[in-house]
This record gives sequence, C-alpha cells and structure tokens, in this order.
Amino acid sequence: MSIVKNSGSTTIGIDRFVYAIMTSDTAEGAVYGDSVEISGLNKVSVTQNAQSAEYYGDNGAYESASSYGKSAITVSIADIPHEDLAALTGESYDAETGVFKFSGVGQPPYSAIMYRRTKANGSYRYIKILKTKANMPNTENTTKADSPTLQGTDIEFSGINRVFDGVKEIRVDSDDANFPVDAGDAEAMAEFEENWFSDPNYVPVKSVGA
Repeated sequence: MSIVKNSGSTTIGIDRFVYAIMTSDTAEGAVYGDSVEISGLNKVSVTQNAQSAEYYGDNGAYESASSYGKSAITVSIADIPHEDLAALTGESYDAETGVFKFSGVGQPPYSAIMYRRTKANGSYRYIKILKTKANMPNTENTTKADSPTLQGTDIEFSGINRVFDGVKEIRVDSDDANFPVDAGDAEAMAEFEENWFSDPNYVPVKSVGA
C-alpha cells in the first residue's frame, strides 16, 4: 500500500529576523539572553554541508554513510545597527557615542537566529537555528547613479549542534495537520509567535485533553 501526500504550499516570502545571544550550553540546558528583532530581512540561505562516504566491495558500492558538519548561513538584510553588530560579532560599541570599533580580535558569542517563511497559502514556516556564530560582514558599496541601487548587508553565520540536546535547528509549519495551535485563531497565533521568537528553547505542545 502506498500513501500519497500533498507536498504543501510553496514559499513566497520571508520576514522577522530575530537573534538571541546564548549565554550557556551544557548537558543541563541551554540559556539565552533577550531576543532582538531587526527589520528588513530579505533572504536567508542555509547550506547543511552534508558529507558522505562509500565502502566498495564485491565490485560495487557496498555501504554508504552520511554525516553533517557545521551549517553555513547567509542572512541578507537591509542593515544591522552597530549595537547589534557588536553583540553578534564580539566587537566594540560605545552606547554613549554610537561609535562601533572593529579590531578583528573580538570573539563572537554563540547566538540563536530565528525567522519565518511566508507560504503561498497564507501560512508560515517558523525556523530557529539554535547555536550560531557570526562573522563580520564584508562591505561593498557603489555611488548613487541616475537609477538608484538599493544596497543591503550580508552577514554570515556558522551553525553547530547544541551540547544540551544535540539539536541544530527547529522548525514548524502553521499549516501542518499536527500543529498544536489553532492557526485560524489570531489571538492564539499571536501568543505562539510571542513565545516562539522570545525564547529559542520554546516549542509548541499540544494542550492536555486536546
């Protein structure tokens, strides 16, 4: 017997870039600071860097195994305020003067990054990458011409598994039949999104008796 499933709705957009600095990751738990949302998200690219190896025997491929290294993530966004750039890269920002200083010796902290993808059917895919480190963005700017060129910022992150639970990424679709929140209830969805984006550890659970 075969099971036929609908492949789901395609993605048409992306928004809500949120980060939270990780302060601790041990076997007992993962701890994060306050979440910060930056507007102007344009694109997120994630490469999982799968590695595979084959053992050959009896004149052919006999066995295969796969593993995953660190993820390569590129976030394209309108701009990153210097205060947040310093928080993500471990560089220096003076809150009294607004001056950002890049030395190249700052040690970026681990951070969770979160965002949501808009689907053509009006639902969302919510994504958290739980343990990343940011690199200082490269810069390239062009002069203003007769036709303006809008220039954003690309910042690269590397993602690894958490020590706490071995998990690298969490995602959930609001149109999944098993999604434990009533996607048609605006108040329930607002509460879900507040919890999702404010706490990297949060995952929705089905209510008792539901």
